[in-house]
Amino acid sequence: MEKRNLAKFTLLVLVFVLFLNILTVFALDYKDYTGSISALSSGYAITRWPTGSGDTYPGQEVVVRAVTTDLDAVDVRIRWIRPDGSIAKNEIHGLVDIGNEYDGADVIEAEDSLIIDMLDIDGQSWGVQAIFLYSDGPVGGPDADPFLSIKAISYHSTPEIPFGTITTIATMLAASGFFILKRK
Repeated sequence: MEKRNLAKFTLLVLVFVLFLNILTVFALDYKDYTGSISALSSGYAITRWPTGSGDTYPGQEVVVRAVTTDLDAVDVRIRWIRPDGSIAKNEIHGLVDIGNEYDGADVIEAEDSLIIDMLDIDGQSWGVQAIFLYSDGPVGGPDADPFLSIKAISYHSTPEIPFGTITTIATMLAASGFFILKRK
């Protein structure tokens, strides 16, 4: 392969790898890491609001919604659990009907928020648990206490790159090589 064709091929490969990296990062950023209203098929769900918010930094407010199609539930206990296992907040909220539906069923929901004050510890993230309540106690059932994990990261953490650090370094070196070849 002559120099000119090699340079074009290298540039094409670099653009393709860069495109894949950007596309993957974009897709991961908008992927719903934080729970989904589609979990409501069990009748109960808890989700971060707005959905797909991604990682959280200390000092940032996080909002969650507890949602159910069980219209007999009247309240929900929303429990915020720190990465060290301690309870940050544990409050009961009344469920309200705001006119939403899921799969043709009416939906009632409650919302709560907390300012995150601690980083993840050894891979343990923040947790949020919703315990749905009837007027005489907990709802029960296999999926009546959904759990949501929220990852709290530091501003100083190394960002994740889908193809890894080695691929990124290789891409930068290849780009540098391309420009060296082009200058000759």
